[in-house]
Amino acid sequence: MATTPYFGIPYYAALDTAGEGLWGGTDDNLHLTWEKAIAFAQLTGEFPVEEREYRLITKTRWPLDIQSLTLETDAGTLTAAVKIDGVAVTGLSAVSASTTETTTSASALRSVPEGANVTLAISGITGAAWLRYNLYANRTGTGTA
Repeated sequence: MATTPYFGIPYYAALDTAGEGLWGGTDDNLHLTWEKAIAFAQLTGEFPVEEREYRLITKTRWPLDIQSLTLETDAGTLTAAVKIDGVAVTGLSAVSASTTETTTSASALRSVPEGANVTLAISGITGAAWLRYNLYANRTGTGTA
């Protein structure tokens, strides 16, 4: 099977000489190896807000350590909380967001085990219609694919 190094890690070519094709086992190997190269996760997005919980990560494939949350609204204010399987991350349990971009660091209860869900709970909306966010986390283990 043809391999190509990327960041010092060999990965399988998408269409190799064995002819496994685009959706065969070759792609699975490529996917597994790319995951090994990822050292951090940065989730960035913008969405219209309402008071509810938004799922940011569904059943993470490897353990993570949440580092920080950056928030900014289009107008007004709101409060946000990052949760791991329903448990608030210390330091990110009641983050105020306004029209000024603000970054807040996680201080404890920030380890995300493999297979966990990470959510962003929004409450106390006053005049805000949109929220821009950036959640930054470090990968802490190999996990499974």
